[in-house]
Amino acid sequence: MKPSLLLKLNQNFLRLIKKVSPKNIVQSLDISQDDKISKERDPNTLLMKLRYLPKVLSSKEQKVLGVFTLFFIISSIWLLSSLWYSVTVEIPKQGGTYTEGVVGRPRTINPLYASTNSADRDLVKLTYSGLIRFDGEKLIPDLAEEWTISPDQKEYTFKLRQNIKWTDGNEFTSNDVAFTIETIKDRSYQSSLRGKFANVKTEILDEHTVKFTLPEPLTPFLEDLTVGILPAHIWQHVRPENILLTEFNIQPVGLGPYKFKKLIKDQFGAIRSYLLVRNPDFHLGEPNIKEIELRFYSDEQAALNALNQNEIESINFLAYGKQPIIETNNIRLLGLQLPQYTAIFFNLSSDKAIGNKNVRKALAHTIDKDEIVREAIKDKGRVIHGPILPGYPGYHPDIEKFELNTDISNELLNEAEWTLVDGKRQKGDETLEITLTTADRPELIKSANLIQEAWSKLGIEVKLSIVGINEIQEHIISSRDFEVLLFGEIVGLDPDPYPFWHSSQISNEGLNISNFKHSEANQVLEEARQTPDQETKNEKYIHFQNILVAELPAIFLYNPDYIYPISYKIKGADQKLIINPSDRLTNIHKWFIKTKRVLKR
Repeated sequence: MKPSLLLKLNQNFLRLIKKVSPKNIVQSLDISQDDKISKERDPNTLLMKLRYLPKVLSSKEQKVLGVFTLFFIISSIWLLSSLWYSVTVEIPKQGGTYTEGVVGRPRTINPLYASTNSADRDLVKLTYSGLIRFDGEKLIPDLAEEWTISPDQKEYTFKLRQNIKWTDGNEFTSNDVAFTIETIKDRSYQSSLRGKFANVKTEILDEHTVKFTLPEPLTPFLEDLTVGILPAHIWQHVRPENILLTEFNIQPVGLGPYKFKKLIKDQFGAIRSYLLVRNPDFHLGEPNIKEIELRFYSDEQAALNALNQNEIESINFLAYGKQPIIETNNIRLLGLQLPQYTAIFFNLSSDKAIGNKNVRKALAHTIDKDEIVREAIKDKGRVIHGPILPGYPGYHPDIEKFELNTDISNELLNEAEWTLVDGKRQKGDETLEITLTTADRPELIKSANLIQEAWSKLGIEVKLSIVGINEIQEHIISSRDFEVLLFGEIVGLDPDPYPFWHSSQISNEGLNISNFKHSEANQVLEEARQTPDQETKNEKYIHFQNILVAELPAIFLYNPDYIYPISYKIKGADQKLIINPSDRLTNIHKWFIKTKRVLKR
């Protein structure tokens, strides 16, 4: 409201008040001047003037007074509110419940096994903590208070935070850390993380100090220590053969921001929902949101329906092209940067035609990567040509690229003695057939269809095999039961290609999906992860990528964004970079729903 308007209204109000003289009031009361007026009925008091104001004002003047009174009330509220907002600040207030939909089902809420299941990873992120955590920008201390690294880059000494308690009340110590790492290393537990810690020596220096010794320098080692720590006082009593059967895999005791409260199963024993409450003793501060509920769905459409009906406030991931299906206006779409690439992996241990390098190169020259990015992920990502992504150490912008050229493809197939007969590629009596396997996700299926169409134009018979997302990890990848696989890999904050391409990682516990074996590549990868000098490391990475392109165990397609739909009412979920999908929850203890205002300091 303008000050000039308020001033004018005030002047009119004073004029009306002055009009109400004692004489006018006496006349309105029909009493004589000689009558004694009590103190309570003194006509000179403002209260009496206001009381008898309507009796001495005309109808027009009464309307003016009413308008002024309304403006006076509104302006007073506005002025008081402005004053309150000028001297206070809004801060998070504890309370509220956040409900997220997750596609998939939890099985083992245990850091040793969670890496192969997205629902398990999310629950582990909420209920466990590691020595180190990724805060959305960099690696920072978590259960560790600080750490030091020896000059030769082989010894890592961690000083642990003190006075931290597990959710069952027991104290956290160095013994828990040592127990967790040694359990991962033990083959009998069959942890998928074993390869990261197999050669690590763990030593307890005191109750709150632990040291790790590596045989050689290993630059990605710090990132490996984001793994959740187990409570030794519970798990040391569980035998390896029983570890997947214990109730602690479903009702975890951890050090995370939230702790288990209850779960609901359907009639077949599958978990439908999981309720967590905030951990008041969380070492990074008590979370703002009181309760977290995860609801599990068999497919993305079911989760989308729940989101559109306001039954949940987010989904753990939204497939590309599904944004228009979100009908509610209360949802925002966060595009998170994830160090992940999608590629076509050739199983080099197969005795099929793809074992021939020329055949693989012919297939590469028919892929229109721009079309795949445009059609499959709706331009929510970038075309790539190697395993190290743009913006990461070792990125190779001048890597050899396979231009789209079917003439080259046909020449290469002819050189491999796959000749075109009646529109089909044949070698003697054998027809060139390829089975392309991928996961049941819309963007992967769309990509697979585009690839199938491109390869079919060369006279190749291409069969598609679409497998459930959980099944593909458990049965297809672990056993390498595929010929050609279209799939995505998350490479982590440090782009070390060793876990994905060194021949030691070919086993079902490793991540070398293509069964790629190359002695020179092995040597380069070993040297790269052992050198602390970044320039030398970059040179090694470039050398390795040149080898990879020459051998072509995979065709790298794109680096997708991670689309995370979440309600506007959830505040504080604003990070941009994640190492893996569950890292979207890494700062959830800072998220909030409710707010309050307090005086500025």
